[in-house]
Amino acid sequence: AIDVGKFVLKNGHEIDVEKPGFFDFRERGLLKAVRSDSCKYFHTVLGPGDPHHGDHFHFDLRARRSGHRVCD
Repeated sequence: AIDVGKFVLKNGHEIDVEKPGFFDFRERGLLKAVRSDSCKYFHTVLGPGDPHHGDHFHFDLRARRSGHRVCD
């Protein structure tokens, strides 16, 4: 598993997973895209909105016997 709390763009701009800029729709859009697109590659994707992962994304490759995936 890997946990990500912040993204740093090539221009040095930082996007905090817990508190994206209130008026910056692009930051929120990027975080939403990261969450949805990550579900294509990871078996478990958790992040803001989950009580234990509110300040970071949690990406996990652990396979489950049932093939169940957790992507919220």
